[in-house]
Amino acid sequence: MEIKPFFYTCILFVLIACNHNIIVAKNYKEKITAHKLIAILPFNMTLNLTEAQQKILDQKDQGILRQTLSLDLQKNLYFRVLKYLKKNSISVQVQDLEETLSRLSSNNIRFNDLHNPNKTALLKILGVDAILDPEMTITQHGVSFSAIGPLFIPAAGVAIVESRNLYIDFSVSVKDLSTDTALWNYKKGDWYMAKNKVKKNKKEVSNDFLEALFLNVDDIFKAFILKSPYLKK
Repeated sequence: MEIKPFFYTCILFVLIACNHNIIVAKNYKEKITAHKLIAILPFNMTLNLTEAQQKILDQKDQGILRQTLSLDLQKNLYFRVLKYLKKNSISVQVQDLEETLSRLSSNNIRFNDLHNPNKTALLKILGVDAILDPEMTITQHGVSFSAIGPLFIPAAGVAIVESRNLYIDFSVSVKDLSTDTALWNYKKGDWYMAKNKVKKNKKEVSNDFLEALFLNVDDIFKAFILKSPYLKK
């Protein structure tokens, strides 16, 4: 039986659709062991909307949505880490969320300044040994595909398990004063399900993102925490 090129395309898609990897710097363990206090930054958010969604949400609306998600996800990750600490232990303490935000605000640090590659000033302002710099890109697709896990096989006679049309790419970098680049970087991308319906107003578009994201965010963050370099093993 002839194996069509489409088959190989599907296999390749499996390999890239659920990307999960960790990149580390040289001697990162030694440097991370020296950290005593870390802070979690607001998320660097990117939203890739469909053309229809962009007609409903203008640039100002998208900016508001990005900022809302940035702070909500920071808070969610912070409390997820605290929840983990109740039953487990890590090698560092996490700066109180309100103190992190207060220090940023009192020093007039804007959202655009948070994700400048040079984190030296931020580390000194926050008074911590290292920061967790989280990023998330949400890509909304206008069409749902037949899917088994992350494997899309439209019109190939495969039973539909669920319809996934929202791709969430999540990464966290650990940064300190010892290097200009990340000591440790975690990255994972996967497909999730968002309601595939016609949205008539800004509230519906925003709520669709929020619902799809926060239904899955616990699992997304748990996967990261279980790979964290600060876990005591």
